[in-house]
Amino acid sequence: MRVFITGATGFVGNYLLKRLLKDKHNVKILSRHPEKNIDLQNKGIEIIKGSLDNVDAWKEALSGIDTVIHLAAPVTFWGSWDFYYKEITLASKKLFEVSLKQNVKRFIYISSESVVQKKDSIIDIDEAYPYPKNPNSNYAKAKKQAEIELLKIKNTKTKLIILRPAYIWGVRSKNMEALIDRVKSGGFVWIDQGKNLFETSHVKNVAEAIVLSLDHGKDRGIYFVTDDDTRSFREHLIPILKIYNMKIPQFSISSGFAYYLAVLFEAFWRIFAIKSQPPVSKFTWAFTAQPRRYDISKAKNELGYKPVISFEKGLFEIRNSLNSN
Repeated sequence: MRVFITGATGFVGNYLLKRLLKDKHNVKILSRHPEKNIDLQNKGIEIIKGSLDNVDAWKEALSGIDTVIHLAAPVTFWGSWDFYYKEITLASKKLFEVSLKQNVKRFIYISSESVVQKKDSIIDIDEAYPYPKNPNSNYAKAKKQAEIELLKIKNTKTKLIILRPAYIWGVRSKNMEALIDRVKSGGFVWIDQGKNLFETSHVKNVAEAIVLSLDHGKDRGIYFVTDDDTRSFREHLIPILKIYNMKIPQFSISSGFAYYLAVLFEAFWRIFAIKSQPPVSKFTWAFTAQPRRYDISKAKNELGYKPVISFEKGLFEIRNSLNSN
């Protein structure tokens, strides 16, 4: 199959490329700096120079493509609405529109669990759960709006698949490493002792869901993707901290107080136009404090999805990676 990927050099993209090459797919990727990806060219991957800011300049590269996988998105979770709207919503809409004109057969959009997160507990929800009016960050709001904009575009030729992975972890995960650094620096505290239900998606399971979406899934289908192994945030993090031989944090605050701090910090940061990320935001609050468990029956039934790596095997890979460095 002829596949075109945005965000291919990122965390998920790196694992996805290995899987696609193993399965003998013909792969093109988008890159601002092809000269930095010579190793990928040597593996037979065609690199198209460009960005999502100038899609019209390289749109012919989509001619003859069977599937576009749109992974690219900002890796920060604090910033202005204009930034996220441009980089996520408008960029996704433009890429989809151009894909339609180039007769791409399938468009896979990698969204986020955050599109349904605000403040309430979301236990045992599925894809029919309504969007909150205002999700808890501009990142989530832009992802939500991108889903809405893509679903509004009428077409009969290009199938649209939307995947919503939960928190993505695994070897070389920058988000996981940032969390480890917070613990190491003493800047981490538990919320509700870390006992709230927490969903994860190992990067290899995300790659599996994407690969299955090349051939499966209903047009305009939306699918949550998780490890199908819900545990508390504490049960997820402590085994990882032990691999790093780190002291387990003891201090905890309530979710109510943490949310109050998030609102306070966000207001202060906005009033004084501080560009750095606040110590606590509503997005980071939800990460550990919002109880959630997703029903992934739809992904199982329509994509044929089931996790290819367990929590224990994911821990084993992290341990091996540290030992080999």
